Amino acid sequence: MNIRTKTLASDILSYLNENGEVVRKNLYVPFSEYAYQYYARTLRRLIDEGYVETKRVSLNSVTTTRVSLTKKGQEFLRDSAGDTPNKKKDSKTRPRRQQLVVPVTGLCAANGFLVSPDEKPRLESLFPPQRAAGETWGNLRGPNERHPEVQEGQVEAQKDFFDACLETGIFYSSTELRKAYLAIFAKNEVMNLSRLVGILLFRGSLKYVYSVGEVLIEWRSSCEEKTVKAIQRFLFASPIIRGSLNIEEKDTPECIVVGKGMTMIPKLVYGRRWGRTQEQDVHEKLKSVLAVNHANAHNFAKVFSAAYYVSNDKRGIESFRLAAMMTRERSEELCDKWYGEVPSVTRVRAFGYHLGLTSKRERVTYMPNIDLIELEYYKKQGEPMHFVIPMGTQEAISRVMGPLLLSAQSLKGNRLKYNPYDKHGAPVKAQPEANGE
Repeated sequence: MNIRTKTLASDILSYLNENGEVVRKNLYVPFSEYAYQYYARTLRRLIDEGYVETKRVSLNSVTTTRVSLTKKGQEFLRDSAGDTPNKKKDSKTRPRRQQLVVPVTGLCAANGFLVSPDEKPRLESLFPPQRAAGETWGNLRGPNERHPEVQEGQVEAQKDFFDACLETGIFYSSTELRKAYLAIFAKNEVMNLSRLVGILLFRGSLKYVYSVGEVLIEWRSSCEEKTVKAIQRFLFASPIIRGSLNIEEKDTPECIVVGKGMTMIPKLVYGRRWGRTQEQDVHEKLKSVLAVNHANAHNFAKVFSAAYYVSNDKRGIESFRLAAMMTRERSEELCDKWYGEVPSVTRVRAFGYHLGLTSKRERVTYMPNIDLIELEYYKKQGEPMHFVIPMGTQEAISRVMGPLLLSAQSLKGNRLKYNPYDKHGAPVKAQPEANGE
């Protein structure tokens, strides 16, 4: 078989090299853009010619067929890449994906969250040994000298260690999630076609982290919803994780969206490339069709109850930490505290979210974190409002709300200046001064 680079055959070998053993029925998912007959024929030839091998594995009373790379396949990747097969140099999407992951790990490191595998417990070690009946944990995972695997009688020690790390903050990447899920459940459906970067566990809260950079990335709500539900079930299957989180499995999850600068806020709310809309109905209908499969507030709301936006620069360090520890209870406490300190504003819970009314019956909202879903809700309501928001976000809020923004105030009570925008997100030109004639 003459295998050329950048073909389906080479892509299958590279995928197996990165992910190890894969359940055969799940292997087609990353290559679903190809016709199934062509995929099946290519995989069969790889097996027949010794590049790939299959074996039957029984785990938890379930027998599956797994596919893995052989030495011949590894030698092909090494020869074609001119280096170790762990480096996938032919991939064009890997550099782009890496550009989105780096800002997230940088924000985690700036807040002191645990990112390195040597500093945090591996996800596999947080599950009881009986889940892998018939196999030892050492057979499922490699050794970890610093943090031994959970054995009988060591559950409490492992829980104490996990709780201590939880107080510091733990970030697990999508790659770590995939490997742990495969080791525990012998399935590989997690993270397929998903744009999730990872999850963040901090002081009892769980956040799903996405990175969009400076453009609206592709987004498929059904795929993301399936991935999030699978990860949620996976995490709550661990007694250690379940007992340390302040949320229930049935609760709607929340996410953190990391982007480049504040200009991404109107883009994500409008779902438009330039962060504005147009008058023409034909153009709007076309743009709405194109926005269906892109990341925006409307699509985030299909999966999450809140989508906190964080800028990937120095201004976002504090916001990232606050978003990581934010829960519904903490959000309500902060909101009630602020409304309690401002006697001129009365909170009205019937409105939903964090709304209040002044003595003049004008709406006021308190947003310690910019929630894209909540912001889109205010935009669609079409009611003039006062905003209490973090300093530096007023320009983006003004572009989203347009003439509906009555005033902007910082969390410390300072009045914030901003440029005016119209209802479509376009800047309002200053009126010429009278010449006295």
